[in-house]
Amino acid sequence: MNQNEFLAHLENLSWYDTVIENNIHKKVQQFSSMLLDAFEIHAPLKLIRLKRKPTPWITDNIKLMMTLRDSAHNRANTSGKDSHNDYYKSLRNLVNSAINREKSAYFTFFINKNQGNPKTMWSHLKRISPVGNQSGQICIPSHLCDPDTINNYFIEVPGDNEIDKSTFNYFNSNRLNNTEFNITTATESEVYKVITAIGTKASGHDLINIDMVRISLPVTLPIITGIINESINTKIFPDPWKLAKIKPIPKSPNVQEINNLRPISILPTLSKILERVVCSQLTRYLEDNHILPETQSGFRRGYGTETALLHVTDDITTASDKGKGSILVLLDFTRAFACINHDILLAKLSYYGVSEATCKWFYSFLSNRSQYVEINTDQGEVMQSSIRRTSRGTPQGSILSPILFILFTADISKVLKHSKIHLYADDTQIYHSFKPEQTENVVMKLNEDLSAILQWAKKMV
Repeated sequence: MNQNEFLAHLENLSWYDTVIENNIHKKVQQFSSMLLDAFEIHAPLKLIRLKRKPTPWITDNIKLMMTLRDSAHNRANTSGKDSHNDYYKSLRNLVNSAINREKSAYFTFFINKNQGNPKTMWSHLKRISPVGNQSGQICIPSHLCDPDTINNYFIEVPGDNEIDKSTFNYFNSNRLNNTEFNITTATESEVYKVITAIGTKASGHDLINIDMVRISLPVTLPIITGIINESINTKIFPDPWKLAKIKPIPKSPNVQEINNLRPISILPTLSKILERVVCSQLTRYLEDNHILPETQSGFRRGYGTETALLHVTDDITTASDKGKGSILVLLDFTRAFACINHDILLAKLSYYGVSEATCKWFYSFLSNRSQYVEINTDQGEVMQSSIRRTSRGTPQGSILSPILFILFTADISKVLKHSKIHLYADDTQIYHSFKPEQTENVVMKLNEDLSAILQWAKKMV
């Protein structure tokens, strides 16, 4: 694509009707359509068959050896002589030994080079290893190839929409402190930084990916910034950005049941820009006012699985040094994000200082969402389900969902009487240290705290 011609085309388009459109939902639709139409003219989609990249440890010398081996194999098959077959086998063994040597040396060098960067290491290993389907497509077995059935399963989460009134009233009528959070509009430079920081390449239902947005920025940055600020000012999250494309992936290599599938939600790229603007402001407010719980290591800057592990092991080791034993219970909340009750979440946001006006924006962000499932069958077909509404939960794949989940679960430690707790996202560890003479009571105390967590969870969904 000639980028200069593309940008000139965008500049010559009449964006006036889009800019002055009062309905933000229509404005987003018009903007997306105009951008897609421009790409269709200058960079139409073409089907290209990609050849697999050569394995990095196959050197030129090995390629030459493989050529000689294949030639010897052909001669042995043609002549049928034992001497030719023995010669082929000796070359084959030499090639296999050389490949194993080079492969071992490659991985040793690569692992040593990336010891401090596991993300880069895993990303590269996935590219060069036979992980998943060779075509890059994740295929669903034929007996599970009904996308509507899969979509219904993903939507039908435990619990109902009835709220615990005492819990709702407490958070809705009280405040943690006197601070208040309001979303503020963003400048073009702030939006530009957000766009350049987005790493995911996937496109949602609108077919717009982050590269397309970046290429168009010299013309579209003011328009994108205007849409974001209009959403913030009107407290309305655009409806076109509430539709999620769900790609089911297997939890294990051999998928037999529908519960072996995990939903991967792909949201429109433009929605992630708005979410990042809001998320950065909300996170700054929570950190500046020390609202985020120290018992949560998930989705936080400077925290991770290491801090969660160190926190728990340090407590247990300290207790051991004092002659105490410890019992650890590991919990995992099933489909935790999908079960969140919107009314209680909004009440908790209010409790933590989110203003009434900003709560309206979050209400718009959470409500009237919908999704459809797209699958690739093992026959090579692409199938889509019908669109269905979701009534609960935070949107999977959303930038804001993790921080909202942290706030939603921030009060869980208050229900415990005897045990300590630490969380990494929804993975929960509760543990109790005790003196030898207290052994008889420790199980009873743990069960009491487990019962309290169960009651807390029931009130939240």
